[in-house]
Amino acid sequence: METTVYVEEEKVALIADPEVWQAKVKELGLEGQEQIFADGKKANPFLRMDSHLVRVFETLCPTKKPIEKFDVEPIPLAALGAYGLAVHENYFERVEIWYSPGQPDPVMIGTVKNEQFLMAQWGPEKVSLDELAKRARTRWIKENAPKAKRAAEMYKNVEELADSYFRGDWVYIP
Repeated sequence: METTVYVEEEKVALIADPEVWQAKVKELGLEGQEQIFADGKKANPFLRMDSHLVRVFETLCPTKKPIEKFDVEPIPLAALGAYGLAVHENYFERVEIWYSPGQPDPVMIGTVKNEQFLMAQWGPEKVSLDELAKRARTRWIKENAPKAKRAAEMYKNVEELADSYFRGDWVYIP
């Protein structure tokens, strides 16, 4: 079992040694930055998901369960550690496991104020985000090709439709 925990490296120091960052912010008089830590919380280190990543994982992992109710398979220790940090620091309003029944590679997603953060992913092999995006695009094309053919007068081809969708554009398939 391979597990990837998604943290933004530049934010790790803000968790490990926040006083250095806070002192520099105070020295520079950056009031807006001071507000980030005003409530005593540490910076959220997890990877903020843009519309592209949200669509990749919604395509690959269409089933969503609150982490407390996830009973499909054991959550790896590294992913539990990421969840523990999120709980300890109160980063998220909710944490879910997104998965596809019978398929590998579930993901742990944290949500706060309608923003989603990729926390961890696990499966039989380590897979890059680029490779997961390619898999999602292939699956999306396979699932939507019949609908896209019916809408051929609206779109040139299903590949262009997939490109638009994964760019974050709104796509209508009748």
